[in-house]
Amino acid sequence: MLSRSLRLTLSASVAIAGIFALQSCCGECGDVAKVMGGTVQLIQEMSSAPGTDELKAAGCDTAMVISPEMMAKFAKTLNELDSSKNKQQDIPELPYTVVTCQVQRKKAGVDCEAVARIYGKAATPAPDKFGVTVNVSGQNEPMCAGEFSPEGEKLGEMDKNTTSSVGGVGK
Repeated sequence: MLSRSLRLTLSASVAIAGIFALQSCCGECGDVAKVMGGTVQLIQEMSSAPGTDELKAAGCDTAMVISPEMMAKFAKTLNELDSSKNKQQDIPELPYTVVTCQVQRKKAGVDCEAVARIYGKAATPAPDKFGVTVNVSGQNEPMCAGEFSPEGEKLGEMDKNTTSSVGGVGK
């Protein structure tokens, strides 16, 4: 069986090869390739953001951090491509950074409060408020979600638009 890192490397290589193949096929396909390229870049940024290594060490099988700036950049790319077709993508703005932790099955010590504390210590400077979701593979709803402080204190619920925008990230 291939190691996880080798599987990820192979998956990324196939995706990159597909992007180059699409870019060379035609103008319309080039637009698809730009979107795919933007998506791959966004996932790489989210997966390597400050705090993700610490979250993985604490038990998250996959950890991602998406900032409002990352989401806005991705939306801008999509809307630039669609401007020639006189339509705009309806991608909601994120009100704050959102941290996601994906686990294969529930693990002791991996909950929203712990994820918030770990991210709060690792991200410098940590935002005063950020969203957290912990997702268990195969479940439609997050195990937990909310707005948190860097100390792990739950400040409130994430609104439905934010949850639906990023709730599936990492699933």
